[in-house]
Amino acid sequence: MSVVPITPQEVNQLCFPQIPDEVYEIINELLIEWWTRNQLEARIIERDIIEEAFQRCASNKEKTCLLSEFFARKSWYLMVKSHYEAVGWKVKYDYIIDGVPRFVFRMA
Repeated sequence: MSVVPITPQEVNQLCFPQIPDEVYEIINELLIEWWTRNQLEARIIERDIIEEAFQRCASNKEKTCLLSEFFARKSWYLMVKSHYEAVGWKVKYDYIIDGVPRFVFRMA
């Protein structure tokens, strides 16, 4: 029997759940809303993504559970970051002065 190293793609598939469509929709909408042409970037506060996702799915218990499971993972922001970087964005995840986490999206 031969064991081979696991690929990065396999690790992502095994360790991370699929990003819910609602999360993509919200981030895409916030990118458009917060895009600053002068600075060529969009700054999105993490809390805004989470609150909007739960608000949209409040009437659907199954989706609410799925979102809860997704956001409960401490590394969910890394998934978002890597998925958007894979399609050409530069994504920085940091904390603004008062300790509020945010994403900063820039054109690559």
